[in-house]
Amino acid sequence: MRCDVIHLPHDANLIKSFYLCHTESFKPFADMIIFNTTYHADNARKDEFIGWLKESYIPAVLEHGLLQEPQLTRIFADNEEGTSLSLQFKSPDTQALERWHEECGEALLAEMQKRFGDQVLGFSTLLEVIDL
Repeated sequence: MRCDVIHLPHDANLIKSFYLCHTESFKPFADMIIFNTTYHADNARKDEFIGWLKESYIPAVLEHGLLQEPQLTRIFADNEEGTSLSLQFKSPDTQALERWHEECGEALLAEMQKRFGDQVLGFSTLLEVIDL
């Protein structure tokens, strides 16, 4: 079985769930994976959440060293209750992403959940870069 793009819940089983969908024969088209997390933040906590991403989350991810090139974007959507954001990092492969998740990602997710509770929700998607 082969999955090129997988939508997963943003929880502790993120990477493990991804691997359940792949076999050993999976060969990426390119040597780059984009780890995208889409967040929805309540308007009351939006600015605090963006600040936390910029000041704490992104620096911690980069300091760990396995994920690179962060990009934070706002998603255009008509929603009076909150703001949707996309945060992307590049990973050389799924093994590096799994290692980052175990060594760093789980702790950052727990910190985010403790700080923002259900006022910030997210889900992650793994994207495979295909050379053009």
